[in-house]
Amino acid sequence: MKKSVRIDYVLMCEDIRAEVGNKSSAMGIFTDDVGVLQFPIQFPKFCFLVHGTVLSKDRQLRFSATLNYPGLPPFILAKDAELRLNKAPGGFVLNLVMAPLLLPAPGEGQLELIFGTTRYSRKFQVQQATQEQLFGRKINPLSHQIRLPASDSPQKQ
Repeated sequence: MKKSVRIDYVLMCEDIRAEVGNKSSAMGIFTDDVGVLQFPIQFPKFCFLVHGTVLSKDRQLRFSATLNYPGLPPFILAKDAELRLNKAPGGFVLNLVMAPLLLPAPGEGQLELIFGTTRYSRKFQVQQATQEQLFGRKINPLSHQIRLPASDSPQKQ
């Protein structure tokens, strides 16, 4: 069966911001492996920025989006929603946001997208990590301020 859409890319991030000029900015982009210091973990926002292209002649497609994660009921982000196209021929952008998202334990999550007859899924891992793994060094919460050496301080005139 012929695909109705092509997914160009999916970014998983902490926030998506709408910008002037029909642009989006993704903040705090994750890889497929998300490391956290402890569980349960609550993300203020957990987002997927999806860019794709409609391949079918039918430009009136609808879509559904669901996040599945162990120990949680399916998180329905969109159900039979209208797919709005960009000005570019057949292009579309989906900003899928969960706010907040509480994850009880490490596990493998999966974003499932359905566009007409086309199904797409993106898996990701959320696991516990040490400060060294996350930051490259141990962070002392009281010493996070940056101090400039005296030679780098602004000169008074």
